[in-house]
Amino acid sequence: MLFKRILLLLTFLGACRVSRPKVEMVHVDGGTYQWGGSPTDAGTRLTLREFWIDRTEVTLAQYARCVKARKCTEPNADWKACNWAERETRGDHPVNCVSWDQASSFCLWMKRRMPSEEQWELAARGTGGRLFPWKDASAAGRICTGAGPCAAGRHELDRSPYGVMDMGANLREWTSSPTVTADQKPARIVRGGGWRTEEGVKVSVLERTFLEVMDSAQDLGFRCSTDIEP
Repeated sequence: MLFKRILLLLTFLGACRVSRPKVEMVHVDGGTYQWGGSPTDAGTRLTLREFWIDRTEVTLAQYARCVKARKCTEPNADWKACNWAERETRGDHPVNCVSWDQASSFCLWMKRRMPSEEQWELAARGTGGRLFPWKDASAAGRICTGAGPCAAGRHELDRSPYGVMDMGANLREWTSSPTVTADQKPARIVRGGGWRTEEGVKVSVLERTFLEVMDSAQDLGFRCSTDIEP
């Protein structure tokens, strides 16, 4: 019994010593921008205050620190492209197959939160009304597509006006914005395209769907944001 108590204490102390990873964040100026819309629809003008957002999606290495600190739980591993098992060899790849609750736990551990969908869209398109992070409509050679996620930030041309990476494709991303399903189950808005996306299809900054908070997917990840300068 004493040995078990000592082991639990050592485990607890080890978790307490796990430091938070250093994550590069990008400053997004506050301003008024086109929310939603299309080439033939001006959408709505929306004004936001300044904020900071992760330059890339949260990586396997970063998320693993949170699991080691016992503040996060291990992602789903039910599907072939779920990459948690590769965290030692592909630590620079974005973590996928995480639920909204798991993503939220990581951001809270980092003393941050997930961006709202309005913040996500501003970070992706800027104030000029772009339909794609890189301005023009051609996605050829710009985005991550294929059999699974690419290394975070690897596709240099998939860059927003603020320098935020992979908002065209790599993983779709959870946001903090709430909604409900048709049967009134709690859900959250998901923005952006994923690695399953074909070039030129659903990579617009307007891409939007929702999932229940306990759902996860092979092409779904997240990034964090904050209103306080990091």
